Amino acid sequence: MVIEAEEPGRPELIKRVHDKGTSHVTDDLAEYRDADAINIAVETPVNENYVPQYESLKQVLADIGDNMRKGVLICLESMVAPGTTNRAPSLHWRSIAT
Repeated sequence: MVIEAEEPGRPELIKRVHDKGTSHVTDDLAEYRDADAINIAVETPVNENYVPQYESLKQVLADIGDNMRKGVLICLESMVAPGTTNRAPSLHWRSIAT
């Protein structure tokens, strides 16, 4: 996994939490089925007119929604405009029933 965004202290925080065993970082979609909580950290690039481009976020939401249990806590860490998650029902409609 590559972390390219500038966020001082993030690599150290991820390592500390991982070493305690309280968190697991993965991009393996099958592992989302066992998660109690999923933290989504996706960069939101802008185009030449400074309009946010949500393609990456939409793909991540679809991938997770297709592979998570119903009732999982989702935390989205991304620079998104207010109301964006209200227009992204993919997690609700895609989550698998348990």
